[in-house]
Amino acid sequence: MRGQYILFNDFIETDVSTALSEPGGKGRSAELIDLRNECMMYRYYYLIRIKKFQYLDSLEELSRQFHISVSTVIYQFQKNDVQLRKVMNENASIKTLQNKYPWLLW
Repeated sequence: MRGQYILFNDFIETDVSTALSEPGGKGRSAELIDLRNECMMYRYYYLIRIKKFQYLDSLEELSRQFHISVSTVIYQFQKNDVQLRKVMNENASIKTLQNKYPWLLW
């Protein structure tokens, strides 16, 4: 059909240099992974200390909630053990957790 693509010409960038920004590197953003890990640690604290989950049950629940494998959860906790200890010793209340992560159900 004549003129069938004209409707979409205003929405599509033809200059690739302006349409695509230069990526900082391959893979996921390290900053986003750090934010995910911090949230996961607080969620772990909640599951273990407040909800009284068993260790394996909490790992499986975190795996389900964050869409990562149990081995990845364990690896991230081992890698960030100092931060995990800090979170566990903080003894945050449910209100504190709700204020920090309001989109999660505590």
